[in-house]
Amino acid sequence: MSITAFVREAYRLLNDAAWQAYGHDRMIYFNLILAEFLKQLGQRWPDSRKIPPTLTVNGITSAAQALFEKTRQQKERSKSRK
Repeated sequence: MSITAFVREAYRLLNDAAWQAYGHDRMIYFNLILAEFLKQLGQRWPDSRKIPPTLTVNGITSAAQALFEKTRQQKERSKSRK
């Protein structure tokens, strides 16, 4: 599975879990779990600010795809120099 497909599936599951938590009045628990996950994520990979937090979901997706493509091209150039 590609990293973008994995992120897409994680987004789908996150929304599904949020909907379930909301329906069962478990939003506080959901928020605590998500906050802990985001804290760990930020410790491992701090926010680069390359994807502005003000974007819509579609904007975030487009910005992320552009970053992945740019990085893929950089990796390809790096491989060809070796």
